[in-house]
Amino acid sequence: ELAIRLNGWLASPQLQAWSEGEAVDPDAWVGDRPRCTIVTLSHLDDALRQLAAGWVLSRLAGWARRPPGSEALRLAVVLDEAWGFCPPAPRDPVAKRPLLQLAKQARAVGVGLVSATQNPVDLDYALLSNAATWFVGRLAPPQDREKVSAGASAPARGWLAALAPRTFL
Repeated sequence: ELAIRLNGWLASPQLQAWSEGEAVDPDAWVGDRPRCTIVTLSHLDDALRQLAAGWVLSRLAGWARRPPGSEALRLAVVLDEAWGFCPPAPRDPVAKRPLLQLAKQARAVGVGLVSATQNPVDLDYALLSNAATWFVGRLAPPQDREKVSAGASAPARGWLAALAPRTFL
């Protein structure tokens, strides 16, 4: 059953675009000159989006184990609308493990990770706790404010509660 399902995904018209263009090659993404590579998954359904994101993030996590350490930024990975890729436990989608590996270990070799979400409760605590810098906007639901402000000082908790729309702390 698994083989039939995988074959169905690989033969899917939605994945045909992945057979064209440049290969997913982090070595090619990191070079002597600045370069921008955008991998978009917006055209895929949820299952294929998880499969493709897991594959790309696994390639990046594997690449991050090879180069020597670096304090300079070599590669920035930006994951917009990260809500489905690293949910809280016990959910464990295919993209979660390589994403957490990048968050925990890749900064040592110069890989920066930016994860953006509208609701921090949608992200696993392990991902949130490995973020060196947070940009926090208005958090309307109390559970979002509680999750983000748990380690914050009393004045910071007050600022978070009073943020206006489209304002960041």
